[in-house]
Formats: sequence, C-alpha cells, structure tokens
Amino acid sequence: MNKNEFKKAKDTKDIAIELIKKTPYWMILAFVLIFPLVHILNIIPIIDLMKIYFFLIFCYVIYIYNKAQKIFMERFAKDNGLNYQKTAAMETVHGKLFEVGHSRSISNVISGMYKDHPMRIFNYTFTTGHGRYSRTHGFTVLELSFEKVDFPHILLLSQTMGYYRGIRGKSESISLEDEFRKDFELFVQKGYEIEVMQIFTLETLRTIKEKVAKFSIGFYGKAVYFFDDKTIGKNIDLQELLGVTEKVFESMRPLLNRLYNDFEVLHKYYRDKS
Repeated sequence: MNKNEFKKAKDTKDIAIELIKKTPYWMILAFVLIFPLVHILNIIPIIDLMKIYFFLIFCYVIYIYNKAQKIFMERFAKDNGLNYQKTAAMETVHGKLFEVGHSRSISNVISGMYKDHPMRIFNYTFTTGHGRYSRTHGFTVLELSFEKVDFPHILLLSQTMGYYRGIRGKSESISLEDEFRKDFELFVQKGYEIEVMQIFTLETLRTIKEKVAKFSIGFYGKAVYFFDDKTIGKNIDLQELLGVTEKVFESMRPLLNRLYNDFEVLHKYYRDKS
C-alpha cells in the first residue's frame, strides 16, 4: 500500500469533542451539583474539595483522550483494510528506543503489508524517573520488517529529539554535511560506516529535511523504525510519517540484496573477531 492510497480518518481532537458531547446530561449535572452540596454540608474543607474536583476533571480528560486516540487508530486501520489490536508485547520490538526507562508499553497497533513487507504503526510509551519526578514519554512508531536483511544499529536522530540522545547506545557518530547538522545526527555501529552512507545519501537526507526533519529513523535487527516523539492524532502527521517511510524505502530497495551480503560478511567478521 502506498502513502497516497491511505484514506483519512477523523483526527483525535475531533473524536474527543464528539465523545464529550455524548457525555450523559445526568452525569454532568451530578458532577456540578455534588460539590456545592458537599461544601454546604462542610464534609470536606474547600481546599481539599477543589483538589478532588480538578483531579477528577484531569482523569476524565485523560480518559476521553485515550479513548479518542484508540478510536482514531482503529478507524484508520478499518478504513484502509488494515488490522487493529489494542496492545502488543514489548518482546516484538528491538532497539535502544525500546530499552529506555521503565513501564514500557505498546498500544493501538495497526498492522498490514507495505510493498510486500510487514508493517506496524503503534503508540509507544515509557516512563523515566519515579514518584513526583516521573515523566511519561509518548511516541508514534512505524515499523517496517525485512525478512532477509539483518541490520546493524543505525540511528538518524532528529535534533528535535536531542533529549533522547541516549538511545544512540555505543554507536559511532558520523559527520554529516553542514546543511544537515542543524537537523540531524547520524550514528552507526562501529565498522558499518560505509554501508550507512549508501542508505542516507545526500538526496535522501535533503528530502527528509525538506519534508519532515522532526522524525527519527532507527535500524535494528530485521526492522526499520520511523518515529516521532509524540502521540500522533492527526491525519496530516500520519501522512508525513508514511511519506518519509516511502522515501527511505525507495532509496533502500535497490540496495537490499547488496546490503544483505555486506552485512552478513561484516556480522561474521565482528563475531569472529570478538
């Protein structure tokens, strides 16, 4: 399936508004009236009452957003003849991105085929820190699987994701042309520097930069991951993600057989050397 073949679904924001409008009137009325009643009866101090009030509003907003995001991804899958499932096991993904933090989870998984290769689009979250200092990070990931090629660790990191530089692991930094340094950093497993430049040619980097320099791309094992450090809930952003995928895939396709052979030789060389 090509990028231009994907049909549009309503954005998460529009779905959330629809869900809020469908909230039962009795629930809204009960929510509005119960707090003045509790205050009049002096059951709870006003400060504690306000804390509970805003906490419940916050929880409801999160609930509505999560439900809207689920519907957005589910509709996108259905409209485009793809499969949808609520979650997937963390064991199904590989790479440094999926080793950061704790409480990692994959949700809203869309799966199908993209030009004869298994494809998944999913939401991924993890948490850093603990307690009051914890922070949850949300990503949208497009995974493209390759049966034959066993990629080394390669990462084209958008400068908009500088906070996540730790996912580079122990890879080597590749010097890019001046025109790309404000937008990207390129890292690769030591010994594979020549091969990575066959993938990220000047033409490919220019296209990615002009279209969407906010996305990062990671190669690991038998999969390539295109990701954004936010939970995508807009069709235009999904289309951009698919556009980058298509461009990189087209630049890789003529190289796949050669890369397969090159990587096999290099993998064997480094295994024997270690």
